[in-house]
Amino acid sequence: KIPVKMAAVKLQALPQVSLLTSDRFSNGEFVITPKDKSVNPVSKITLDSKSDALFEVHEVGNGRWAIGYKDNLLPASLKAGTTKTVKLSIFFEGNVTDKANVTVSLKVKLK
Repeated sequence: KIPVKMAAVKLQALPQVSLLTSDRFSNGEFVITPKDKSVNPVSKITLDSKSDALFEVHEVGNGRWAIGYKDNLLPASLKAGTTKTVKLSIFFEGNVTDKANVTVSLKVKLK
């Protein structure tokens, strides 16, 4: 897990997930957990514009999130054996601005 600082709060983010290039419904799950339990839960995660064209993120429950192919389509530019770095903008409950509370990188390995 990779520690990420947000002001005085440290988070744990899974450093790498895997997606199958043979399965357009493939999802890689990850968890973002604040070390400080008083931090509000994550309410939303968005992707940088480059990654948003290829992937999408959705909540699966209990603090778990999943990344998968956008619209369940396999872009021709994604090849097995490569790794993409995706920037995740993380918003915590109570944040009503357009600015993320913290941004982390997530490695997506294509198998």
